[in-house]
Amino acid sequence: MAVAILLAAFLGTATNAMAEPPFRAIPLPADAFATIDLSPVTLDQPQVGDAAPIMPTTALEIADFGSELPMAADDAADRFAQPDTATRDASVKAESKRPRISHRVRGQATWYCKTGVSSCHYAHSGGMYAAAGAEIRKGDWRGRQVQVCQGGRCIWVTLIDWCACAGSRIIDLYSDAYRKLDPLSGGVITVTVGW
Repeated sequence: MAVAILLAAFLGTATNAMAEPPFRAIPLPADAFATIDLSPVTLDQPQVGDAAPIMPTTALEIADFGSELPMAADDAADRFAQPDTATRDASVKAESKRPRISHRVRGQATWYCKTGVSSCHYAHSGGMYAAAGAEIRKGDWRGRQVQVCQGGRCIWVTLIDWCACAGSRIIDLYSDAYRKLDPLSGGVITVTVGW
């Protein structure tokens, strides 16, 4: 076995000694590099017969979509400009996106859903939400926005749950909503609920 190791070492050394380098320097011919002229270059003006592209000059030629003729400046201003506020009637008010109130119920409101004090609905850990009492659960009530007013202050809440409100209690507000009407320390307030 020792003979085999010695033979392998001898042949490996002989192979390495006879191997050629991985690359050789190749001499470059004398004309391999050219001189570059760095003097300023002037461009010739295109002649009438040159095939240079012609840029469109009218709106009809550059219209992006459709085959409509370009509209007059006054028509474009009327169609795309902001409304002229000087000519608008100042008494026009934006319409509310809240539902119109056609039903009202008066009773008491309590609160729930405060971290460390009481649990919340599984889908909402806080916000302007409420649980509806029997007087409010009319029709398709879940998800309805209702107005809750107390002492001249009103808030809007979304009904997401129901409460087993007893007696004169009609709604159970999230603590975030109740706090906008009265301090949480009060616990019960008289409200009017409209929807």
